[in-house]
Amino acid sequence: MGSSPHRFFCLLVLNDLRVEQHPDKTFIGRIAHGFDFLGYHLTPTNIAPARQTLQNFVQRIARLYEQGADAVRIGQYVRNWWRWLRSSLNVVFEARLREKIGDLEHLRVPISLTRLLGRI
Repeated sequence: MGSSPHRFFCLLVLNDLRVEQHPDKTFIGRIAHGFDFLGYHLTPTNIAPARQTLQNFVQRIARLYEQGADAVRIGQYVRNWWRWLRSSLNVVFEARLREKIGDLEHLRVPISLTRLLGRI
C-alpha cells in the first residue's frame, strides 16, 4: 500500500472500527474509479447497479423459469428487484435535488417526493 495521506487515514479509520482489510477482496484506491458496495456501483457523480448485480438478476430470472415458475411469480421477483433498486436511487436523486434547489419543504409541493419519484 502506498504512502498517500488518504490511504493512511483510511487505515486509521479501519483500525478504529476494528475492521480488517481482506487481502483478496479489498482494494483501497481512488474513488474516481468507482467501487461496488451492497449491489451498487458508486462513483463521485453516480450510483448504478453493479455489473454483478445485473448478472445475478438475469440468472435468477432464468433459474425461476427453469424451475417452472409462472409469469406471476417471475413478475413478482422483477417488481421486488426494481423496488429495491429504485429505493436507493431515489435517495440519491432526492439528495441531488436538495443540493440543486435547497430544502424541498419550502416548496410546499402537494405530492410527496417519494410518490413523484416512483413515477419516474
